[in-house]
Amino acid sequence: MSEQPIHKPETGDSTNHHQERRNVYTELKAGLETKKREAESSKQDVAWAQYAGYGEYYQKENTERAKSAKVKVDKYGGEAVTIIASINIDKESGQAISGHDYNPESQSMKDIESAWQEYLSTTLPEERMLIFEGDRVSPAEILDRDTAIRNRTESGLVQFLATQSNVEAFSGEPTNIEVAAELEKKGIAKTETALLFTLRSLAKHHGTEMLGDMKFNFYPQMQKLDYAGFEDFPRSDKELFRQDQNGEFIDNSKEAIARRQAINNEIVTKLLPYIDQWNDALRRYGLPEMIVTPDQQLVFAQTVSQDNLAKLANPAGHGELSEMFAETVKVRDKHIFETITSATQQGKKVFVVYGGSHVVSLAPVLQDYYKN
Repeated sequence: MSEQPIHKPETGDSTNHHQERRNVYTELKAGLETKKREAESSKQDVAWAQYAGYGEYYQKENTERAKSAKVKVDKYGGEAVTIIASINIDKESGQAISGHDYNPESQSMKDIESAWQEYLSTTLPEERMLIFEGDRVSPAEILDRDTAIRNRTESGLVQFLATQSNVEAFSGEPTNIEVAAELEKKGIAKTETALLFTLRSLAKHHGTEMLGDMKFNFYPQMQKLDYAGFEDFPRSDKELFRQDQNGEFIDNSKEAIARRQAINNEIVTKLLPYIDQWNDALRRYGLPEMIVTPDQQLVFAQTVSQDNLAKLANPAGHGELSEMFAETVKVRDKHIFETITSATQQGKKVFVVYGGSHVVSLAPVLQDYYKN
């Protein structure tokens, strides 16, 4: 009988050889991933160099968009990106005006809904993703279609639609801290960024109201930028500031009045160290300084309307405040672009709804990035 060959276990040299092969493979894979990331980063940089901003190109394209008085729907990368430039239509004139549309009956809202239905019909469930403007809304704000629009305009509408269709939704916005960090690189102090965010919250196109007490506008902006001492108030304190339809406080007990005054004093005390810095900036912007009144209100020394503030804060306008807002919008636009490209790299076909200004400025960037 012939001898059967004896199976010998792998020697240490063989084991080491296999380990070396695995190490080489791992290194090659890591190298390819690094090159892929570098190529993607380079592609984004090249595309971002086409950013239009708010100069001549923007003025021309935005004027044409406004003349059409309807939402603008564009697609990039085949079906990879469906992006809608929302628009605000004046009820009486039927003309496009600045700002967002809060009218549930407007044609622009119906156009967005039609585009959404087309999007659903041309995508698979696992491909879908909504990218919306602003913050995520609470369920109470989007109980139904009309409520969603009245509370949060087109952003509320598309978040409502995404909820109804079980589509994942993400904000395209950077955090305030991220914006402040980018602006600090350009020499804009975080304290001034807090002022810019506050002015943005106060400015309303075609708003006729004169601006009054602003301390409750400043406080949340300081919170969002993680300033020490600006903690959230308990719900019981917030309830004390609830008002009826006539603007009167609901709870006017002695205890409630005393606690409201204590809160007012506390907020103003926390804001006082920053007011001189803000007033330095306001003088540069061509706005009146702020003062604290004897009853602890933080107001402009001279009257300023919502509309006048909005005109001064227009990123496409002239003056230092416009330039400052153009910088904040540029940071937002870069983040929107990166959010879109990150999603499509993962195989998503995104549905994006943003204010027309953002979409117009980003058009050359998206065209370059998705040209192939």
